Amino acid sequence: MKYILVIGDGMADHPLDTLGGRTPLEASKKDAIDDLARHGVLGSVRNVPDGFAPGSDTAIMSIFGCSPRKYFFGRAPLEAAASGIRLAPGDACYRCNMVTYADEDVPFEHKHIISHSAGSIEGRESDELVTALFAHPDFRPLAEQAGMVVHKGSSFRHIAVQSHVDIQGIRLAPPHDHLGEEIGPILPTGCPNADVLRELMRRAFDILDQHPINVARRAAGKLPANGVWFWAEGTAAALPNFPEHYGSDGGVVSAVPLCHDRRVGYRLCRQGRRRARRAQTARLCGAAPRGPG
Repeated sequence: MKYILVIGDGMADHPLDTLGGRTPLEASKKDAIDDLARHGVLGSVRNVPDGFAPGSDTAIMSIFGCSPRKYFFGRAPLEAAASGIRLAPGDACYRCNMVTYADEDVPFEHKHIISHSAGSIEGRESDELVTALFAHPDFRPLAEQAGMVVHKGSSFRHIAVQSHVDIQGIRLAPPHDHLGEEIGPILPTGCPNADVLRELMRRAFDILDQHPINVARRAAGKLPANGVWFWAEGTAAALPNFPEHYGSDGGVVSAVPLCHDRRVGYRLCRQGRRRARRAQTARLCGAAPRGPG
């Protein structure tokens, strides 16, 4: 028997006064979904174990039968795996978002974050900016000293990998949870390496704010990508092989590069914006282990 599993990750949204207290999903026209609900069996399931913050990472692991209590070591390693990035023992990796800070003449710690995606910046501009940043003579020595390299994500999402580093105790905040807030209280804390990340983020703003691409974006009425934000930290983890464990295979298409590595047995298409021109489904396979990255 074959199954189709549709995961509306984050689709529920929140009730809005402008919609009469309904969520966008409730207010939308969705005849096919309504018909399935009318003629199907409805229920609820807890995908995120108690004690874990609700998120795509832990929920997807649970859905595919991989206990977050045993195997979850951070979201970024899962995204690294989907992007073909290899992590070595002792490496840490982070999601590296291109973000927008408000144009205000205040110290860095008092700036406000107004977009976690730099206005959903296009992949080409995002790649150019993060490449220029890590090659900049004022930033490259800091990144090299930190043992950090960046892997372009062709969207506002990039992956940063830091070698031979201890991140125990570090506290990083998801930028999308703090839009409109002053960044000082949510900058990296909790361990010595947090100071390193904070300095990289500070210098990134100094370099990116007046980059020609951002000057052009402002002139075009777009939000500038004038900062980078590290979050979703994690380390390499060994995960079970999905086909070997369950005796089944399949394929996955996703808008976000988030997956278990090939030992869990499925991969996700890298970006939703590529689906139109690269409609590909990653085959589940029992390939040789390659590490979560």
